[in-house]
Amino acid sequence: MEPDIHHLIEAAKSGSRESLHQLYLVFASRMYNAALRIIRDKQAAEDVMQEAFIKAFQKIATFRGEVPFEGWLRKIVLHESFQHIRNQKRRQTVLLDYASGDHSDGSENAEPEKTQTAHINQAMQQLPNRYREVLQLFYLEGFDHEEIADILQLTPGNSRTLLFRARESLKKLLH
Repeated sequence: MEPDIHHLIEAAKSGSRESLHQLYLVFASRMYNAALRIIRDKQAAEDVMQEAFIKAFQKIATFRGEVPFEGWLRKIVLHESFQHIRNQKRRQTVLLDYASGDHSDGSENAEPEKTQTAHINQAMQQLPNRYREVLQLFYLEGFDHEEIADILQLTPGNSRTLLFRARESLKKLLH
């Protein structure tokens, strides 16, 4: 049985380390999975999730209960995940060569679905960060434009525009 989240949050706000630990135990696996879907690296997702919990616990006094705690925490995890990706991109010294996409690897015996998924993933990596972020939040995480706008610090209209442009860019890369 899951502990009473509201009481844990209130106790954590009052400085209870045990309550923080209990909140971590309740939400860690879900937040890890959210980070992993964005980052796609187990160790990095674990690190990002840990950092997100640290930030969340440092800010727990600001949690007002206007949204579910899990949504508030997920927003922090997703923000940290996208920040990790942006930082990782900055550290790369070689940009992707968009012109030389390897479309024929000679593996005609590969399963069509695997090939298509790999092709989509390759195309996604070629998209600008913001396009990829909006696509992932909308399609993989199931967020609506209001939530995406809040996470990425945009307006909902900008979120819709970015999603439209991201889909158009992805279509061009896939054809």
